[in-house]
Amino acid sequence: MALPTTRRQLKDWVLTKLGAPVIDINISPEQCEDRLSEALDYFKQYHFDGVQDIYLQHKISGSKINFASAVTAEFQSDEKIIGLTSGAQTKFFDKAADNLSMRVYDTKKDSQYANFIQFLPGETIKGESSNSVAVLAPTNPFVPGDVDNHYLPLGDDIIAISHLLKLDTGYPGAGMWNVKYQFYLNNLPHLISTDIISYDMFRRHLSLLDFELNAQPRFDFNQITGKLNVNTDWGKQIKIDDTVVVKAWKALNPSEYPKVYSNYFVREYAYLLFKMQWGNNLKKYDGVALMGGVTLNGQKIYDEAVAEMEKLEVRLQKEFQTSMGYIWMG
Repeated sequence: MALPTTRRQLKDWVLTKLGAPVIDINISPEQCEDRLSEALDYFKQYHFDGVQDIYLQHKISGSKINFASAVTAEFQSDEKIIGLTSGAQTKFFDKAADNLSMRVYDTKKDSQYANFIQFLPGETIKGESSNSVAVLAPTNPFVPGDVDNHYLPLGDDIIAISHLLKLDTGYPGAGMWNVKYQFYLNNLPHLISTDIISYDMFRRHLSLLDFELNAQPRFDFNQITGKLNVNTDWGKQIKIDDTVVVKAWKALNPSEYPKVYSNYFVREYAYLLFKMQWGNNLKKYDGVALMGGVTLNGQKIYDEAVAEMEKLEVRLQKEFQTSMGYIWMG
């Protein structure tokens, strides 16, 4: 049989290696699917070929307030918006071109900082400085965005975050006016004749100053939630429409990369999982004599699979383990 390139072919390949159709393999279709999922999940978690080192770009979304109808009244930039019934508060960022919604940030939470103080459907809101008013939509009047959630949704296929690229600190001297840029601009004609040791020391000193004065926000990532939490001043250091770039490890999708199914480790690990399942199913019939004097021994099949799997996992750790280097979790 050719190497598998689909999930179905992988299942058939494993069953054939176990002895099918010559031998009746006592595993249900549901058990087969579960063991295949387990093998593929183990592959992406621990094998270096199961993940890909990528850069992810994410544009920061603002929270959204929806109006009941088009609003022509103008709100002032950064002014406080107050719900006259709920007491909910937020800050104005901009209004949509169709006048049916506006983007906001810094939405107030309850005393435990756990939940937003919700704007009520159909209530009237008012701008504290402009005195402009608007009536909210009867459904979904407020939709929180990244800027108020304080995290980036990265999805289920991200395994780990290794780096958060440096953010613009907003301090004076950023951009073309920073020290490093000016040094290169003014000394570029002389760099060829510059002592490389002095040049290297200068760069190290700039790096130290940048580290001490422009501290980057700490972050943490949880694979289960798929959320990258960034501990910073949201709305100021990370603003609506900013683009944040992270260096991440992304699990390969077998549907997109069918060679995953033919990978040696995936095939062998799936085979041993099937073998363990088969042995476990047969253990209840141990000692039962079949026609021809054959005696079932599910425990032996199970024990053989466990011993072979231990060897394969040790080999994985030595030869195929994912090497992510220093993973900065914040």
